[in-house]
Amino acid sequence: MYNHFCRCYNNFISINEPSYRKDIALILEGLTDRQKFDDLIAKDDERAKELLHLIYLVSKHDHPRMKTLSYELEGYGFGTGNSSENLKQTDEQIKLIELLLTTHYYS
Repeated sequence: MYNHFCRCYNNFISINEPSYRKDIALILEGLTDRQKFDDLIAKDDERAKELLHLIYLVSKHDHPRMKTLSYELEGYGFGTGNSSENLKQTDEQIKLIELLLTTHYYS
């Protein structure tokens, strides 16, 4: 599921023009590149906190694909955190993750 997510994310970014949806998707790049994720954590970057919160929300989601992604993220060593910042944007990012776990952007 993680490889599927990464592939769909890269396809999503490559075919979408700059827009609000693409802007909120850019943070998800940290979930597709473990080195980038580790660099953000080491720098104590705000994006790292947002990613950690997103991973937490994915782990609490009821959808089976989200659960599988959560287990795989844990297996790859991605941590988790909990924060209530940017709730509206976070909701949109969770919806986008759900979309990327389907076959809409798989090629």
